[in-house]
Amino acid sequence: MTGWGAFDDLHFVADGNGDLEIWERPYRSSARNRYLVVVDVGGRTQASDFSVIAVFDRACQSVPGRLAVVAQWRGHIDKDLLVWKSAAIARYYDNALLVIESNSLDHDDVAPIEIIVDYYANLYQRIDYSRSTETLDTRYGFHTNRETKPKAIAALVAAVRDHAYIERSHLACNEFATYEQRPDGRYEAKKGHHDDILMTRAIGIFVNIGLQPVIFTPNDTLKNMKVYY
Repeated sequence: MTGWGAFDDLHFVADGNGDLEIWERPYRSSARNRYLVVVDVGGRTQASDFSVIAVFDRACQSVPGRLAVVAQWRGHIDKDLLVWKSAAIARYYDNALLVIESNSLDHDDVAPIEIIVDYYANLYQRIDYSRSTETLDTRYGFHTNRETKPKAIAALVAAVRDHAYIERSHLACNEFATYEQRPDGRYEAKKGHHDDILMTRAIGIFVNIGLQPVIFTPNDTLKNMKVYY
């Protein structure tokens, strides 16, 4: 579903064969950006990399003070449909800040991220330097490159070491065990393995560090916050 229809009657139905896992449903509150949704873009065929949509709760109540993975979608899908699906999941999670890795989208004639701007406003933006115009431009999405990737991986390593975030996916743990730094300094999954889930964690933890803390108002009582969507 695309356009405004992507946000109609948002709900999920239990299905043992589904691609979406939910460990905690969203809480209602007035806090801005309590939830963070990170998207790693893969391919549409079974032989390609997986696309992953990871949802983080920045104000976990089960273990206060820690970032927690509360939902995850993993599968193969066209890039434009992936962007709409991620926007729908972000809307479901209290209009979460949506962070889409833009590497494979920036060179499209019509970038899927640009298409959803008029429908979903809470999109992550970055500042890029344009060599052609020698200006600083604001662009949507997180760009993984030689500068940002080592910082994101370092943030992930520190979070795992310090038990600073809660992981719920055994697939993520499998990827952690098969990820390595090559002799040339590059970080990659070992041959035959994936790092799609791992990258959503690295980007999510890195972006979270730079965000304002989640602040609740007096109206956000425990009773109110336990009302699920």
